[in-house]
Amino acid sequence: MVARVNKPENLQAFRDLGIRSISPTIATAVMLDGMVGHPVMFSMCEVSGEGDIIEVRVNNKRIFNKAIKEIHLPEDSLIVMVRRKNDSIIAHAQTTLADGDYVTIIGKHGAVNEAANMMK
Repeated sequence: MVARVNKPENLQAFRDLGIRSISPTIATAVMLDGMVGHPVMFSMCEVSGEGDIIEVRVNNKRIFNKAIKEIHLPEDSLIVMVRRKNDSIIAHAQTTLADGDYVTIIGKHGAVNEAANMMK
């Protein structure tokens, strides 16, 4: 669950209370700023009508302590980030998944949904 903060000046107050939150105004500004210096970011953000990106909690005991390369994700899906407590980890083949991790999966709709279901 993420709180949407309509007034950017209130964002820090939400975070100070431990509430995961996002300001659409700030998020858009940061994204556009990053894209100005890195044009390739445009194509990365254009997942298109065929694509999806999702964050899901890892609850499947069969994949605890397994490296991503051992999980056999569906074709056209990719784990790009692992959020573990307060750390965000760029995923790679040797990254192991633990109980309570959150993974960000990107890819085609059906493949992303299938990969997300593997984590549950």
